[in-house]
Amino acid sequence: TLTFDFNNQAAGTALFDPSFAYDMASIFFNFGTDGATAGTKTYYFDDVEIGVSSPSQINLPVTFDASNVDYTVTDFGGNATVLGADPVNAANTVAITTKGNTAQLWAGTTIGTNLGFASVIPFTSTNRKITIRVYSPDANIPVRLKAEVHGQSNQSVETEALTTVANAWETLTFDFNNQAAGTALFDPSFAYDMASIFFNFGTDGATAGTKTYYFDDVEIGGTTSAGLVLPITYDDGTVNYAMTDFDGGQTTLMANPFPGGINTTANVIQMIKNVGQVYGGSKLTLASPIDFTTNNTFKMKVYSPRANCPVLFKLEGSGGANTQLSTSTTVANAWEELTWNFTGAASNIYTDIVFIYDLGVMGDGSSNFTFYQDEIEFVSGGPTISQIDLPVTFDSANVNYAVSDFGGNATVLGADPVNAANTVAITTKGNTAQLWAGTTIGTNLGFASVIPFTSTIRKITIRVYSPDANIPVRLKAEVHGQSNQSVETEALTTVANAWETLTFDFNNQAAGTALFDPSFAYDMASIFFNFGTDGATAGSKTYYFDDVNFGSSNVGISELDETVISLSPNPTNSELFIGLPLTINSHGLRYQITDITGRIVESNILSGNSVNVNQLSKGFYFLSLNVNGNISSKSFIKN
Repeated sequence: TLTFDFNNQAAGTALFDPSFAYDMASIFFNFGTDGATAGTKTYYFDDVEIGVSSPSQINLPVTFDASNVDYTVTDFGGNATVLGADPVNAANTVAITTKGNTAQLWAGTTIGTNLGFASVIPFTSTNRKITIRVYSPDANIPVRLKAEVHGQSNQSVETEALTTVANAWETLTFDFNNQAAGTALFDPSFAYDMASIFFNFGTDGATAGTKTYYFDDVEIGGTTSAGLVLPITYDDGTVNYAMTDFDGGQTTLMANPFPGGINTTANVIQMIKNVGQVYGGSKLTLASPIDFTTNNTFKMKVYSPRANCPVLFKLEGSGGANTQLSTSTTVANAWEELTWNFTGAASNIYTDIVFIYDLGVMGDGSSNFTFYQDEIEFVSGGPTISQIDLPVTFDSANVNYAVSDFGGNATVLGADPVNAANTVAITTKGNTAQLWAGTTIGTNLGFASVIPFTSTIRKITIRVYSPDANIPVRLKAEVHGQSNQSVETEALTTVANAWETLTFDFNNQAAGTALFDPSFAYDMASIFFNFGTDGATAGSKTYYFDDVNFGSSNVGISELDETVISLSPNPTNSELFIGLPLTINSHGLRYQITDITGRIVESNILSGNSVNVNQLSKGFYFLSLNVNGNISSKSFIKN
């Protein structure tokens, strides 16, 4: 695959002119040499594409699954290898090698081109093993692996392993401390960077007959990425730190290019965000699920080319379970330690850690999108933060605002598009999102308290900012861990690119969904923007939401308008400050506090702009204020 970069014009030709509407292309083979000189030549070309990066050189680990890697292999001695479907799992791509009936006894396949791997195989004094998953038609046949220096055939080492089963996958370990009989010893001074595999070595095709073998997951070391345990240092030569890249993310284990400051360790992971998707990144898989019983906080050292770049730290588990937090870098071109506090996350659910730099922005593979990370720790330190609960404002420093996306949504906390000083949730429903893509407001543990629904109060209000009017926004309340105990309702947006408060009335359930059941202890809520329309149809859209409040119902006074007043801090344990428009003087106004049953627990006249609620029991309340004959109300929590 050749890449033609028109930013680098041919010598003596015109510069690229962005004002020109180029709409024709011509190709010239062996340009500058005429046919009389070169003789008649035939060339082939195919797949003319715009903006496509050349695939990267193959490197360990080799999975045959990355779309941006050149998995060309080099057969010799009568082998023929193609990429195709795993015989057990058709969704997995593997290498399929046929050793035909005319093949030599030494027929083999170089895993890559004759340039070998992009990096030297990271052998150490304690780690001289490579593992490969193989699927053979016969047990007890020798499989030889040869490591060598590309272009230096005399600098090589060979070892063998025997298959133990027929027609089933197994992982073979090739230990280069045990060289094959009659071959050279391992030489630590050689920069081995190429590997070749030989099935049924020593038996030719005429003797064995045509046989087909499969191989996959070529990895360094005796352990795989599934064996990773926290903390992760990237410096242990016996551990395979392989990461799974996706949608433009490209990771490489390499020597620390910027030793100094808080990070002087030997090795780091380089993460390049190439053209792909705005959510391109990479993933680590741990040996066992994460246990939050003792620890709650992840720390990681990051080197970014830019300050104020968001770094998404996402945890994923089986069945689509996930939770995520985003923290922004504060410095450029220097190591710093970032922290993500997952207080309240469920234990023994998540096995994968996903890293996405600058979510929502397309990478270009440049130095501006090249990041480094190191030393991932899981600790009990970090600020103590409480489980999310109603009302949700996204403004409290001591609340865990981790959310859980599903179906193709991607949500981060960020600036209000109207008021940059206000923090809101920003949800992108991408062009690959499902029609049911949504976001749980919190982790899969839901809220700290049961939503205080009563026989008369079954509403939740949410401020939303949508790019489109007249789209359905669905809200689902459920019992965490009990997906069959739920109730759903919808509201329509009425404006585009402006904030509005939507009221979700669970007395009016969405068509085809369950009725409200007062016996259920609903304690979790999920929001679905443009429910029923997938991303392919709608295109990628970004929505904002904030101020998830319980209430707005009739409790014996006139219909409440929650937009007039504000209460802070919320929750509170003593003083509750009341915010009013500048045109309204709070002095002399009558207020009333009711509990969730509608019972009046306090009624009085304001003498200032605050109310002391120290005497109230812990719980959920409404403060109602008579403003010019209109009753305005806001919910608050006494803790």
